[in-house]
Amino acid sequence: MTDTTPLEQTILDDIRRRTGFSFRKLGGIDTRVKEVAHAVFPVLKDWLAVVKEDNYRRALFACFHTPEAYGYLDNLLCWWENESDKQSLSLLTQAIALLVKSQDADRVWNLCQRLPKRPHYHLLLSKLAAFPTVESELKDALVLDLNNEDLSAADLSYIARVNDPRINRWFAGQVDSPDSYIRKIAKSVVAKGRKWPKGVEYAAQAPDRTEDVFSTEVDLENLGQLLARLAKDFGLKIPTTIKRGMFLSSAELNRWIVVHASSAAGPSVDFWFRLEDVDTVEVVLSKQAMERATIH
Repeated sequence: MTDTTPLEQTILDDIRRRTGFSFRKLGGIDTRVKEVAHAVFPVLKDWLAVVKEDNYRRALFACFHTPEAYGYLDNLLCWWENESDKQSLSLLTQAIALLVKSQDADRVWNLCQRLPKRPHYHLLLSKLAAFPTVESELKDALVLDLNNEDLSAADLSYIARVNDPRINRWFAGQVDSPDSYIRKIAKSVVAKGRKWPKGVEYAAQAPDRTEDVFSTEVDLENLGQLLARLAKDFGLKIPTTIKRGMFLSSAELNRWIVVHASSAAGPSVDFWFRLEDVDTVEVVLSKQAMERATIH
């Protein structure tokens, strides 16, 4: 059912009256836009104080999954502590993991220890493990869970992001796991120390998507076929070390990698890669590609 319900319409009307912004659905509020976010957050916070229905609370919580919501971290932690709906807790955990900074690490970790484990618990712990004040404790906790809990593949993918010799050794022992997803995670951890081919590097910023000539999402195992087709379609010569995509097995999730190149005509050619998951990659070819080019 896609029609706006009476309560949702009441909330949307209140947002319009108090902010001047109009939306057709709660899910259509783009809080990634700074002006929108800072206008609507006070209204959404007020409604979360009175709305009890889980589905509406989820829609409101989802709006806070944006870097613009950092000023509401205290509210998110309070909601996270007192919510009981699992889907709402999942949304809140993901928002907190996105927002938490070094100065918040101690209090968030203390709260984690006091509360039952929420959905995406290991996502949050993997983020906290990057902060020096709690790094040692967090790594110990993650190692303990690896050795004593039956963790999901998603949990393992989060823990795999943490660089610790004990964690690396645990995953090294899983490269022959009967679970294909766990094998992929384990192989990516083992590959972390390998050097990338020349010319492959993390990008300082995301690609300018207005310059796309081609973009798609593809399973990592099919990347070679895709690049072979792009090489044929655009007249590109792609070295095997790039075409196989093996370097992506050691890449961080959700971080753009760029491969710079040059053509006989002079303008550069850029391939962009971003791991969305351990087995899914987004591929972008920049507008600058010429008819003939060689990637170095």
